[in-house]
Amino acid sequence: MKKIMNGINWGLIVFIFIILVGVAKDAKSINFLVNTKSLPIDLTSRDKVVISEAQALENIDNINNKVKEEKLNKNNDNIDKQVEKTSYDEETRTTPSKENKVLATYKGTMSFYQANCKNCTGYTYSGLDVRDGRIYYEDETYGKVRMIAAGAELPQWSIVSIKNSSLGDEALAIVVDRGSHIGLGKTYLIDLLTNSNEKFSGVEKNITIELLRRGKTI
Repeated sequence: MKKIMNGINWGLIVFIFIILVGVAKDAKSINFLVNTKSLPIDLTSRDKVVISEAQALENIDNINNKVKEEKLNKNNDNIDKQVEKTSYDEETRTTPSKENKVLATYKGTMSFYQANCKNCTGYTYSGLDVRDGRIYYEDETYGKVRMIAAGAELPQWSIVSIKNSSLGDEALAIVVDRGSHIGLGKTYLIDLLTNSNEKFSGVEKNITIELLRRGKTI
């Protein structure tokens, strides 16, 4: 009988222990649920980790997009500068600037001739057709200028300023013709192309020629 009672007592102790362990587990579960429900947005720790990873990826994408945008803007700036530089180079190559610097000065006598003069063909040495009586040339840099014949010391298409003549205080002219008696050390320094509408006669002495452009700038 005593052995039977001892067995019952041990069984009861084991039963009570099992109940206590179960209650403890329930308490932990309840405490976990309470702590979880206390989160501001009702999310578990795993959910928070997932959201943090998503936000990090989004931030990385934003940074990458910003870097790409900055590179694109830099490339566009470089292209604009290159286009601007190319345009400037083209402009300076095709449209030379007007210079006021005097390259050389000559003094001498100026004579006059017309397109239909004796031994004249109506074409200048440079190939211009002046049979229609034209006496001006439209230069891309100096504008409307007179046409003259000059010696080899003044290359074709050179621009000169004629001073102390009947043309006024100063007249611009371009060298487009040659002449056997025209040039330094010859009878005349320059020969001015005229037409029947102008009343020049004889020659004009002691004129001054200032060379502004030697030849034609290309």
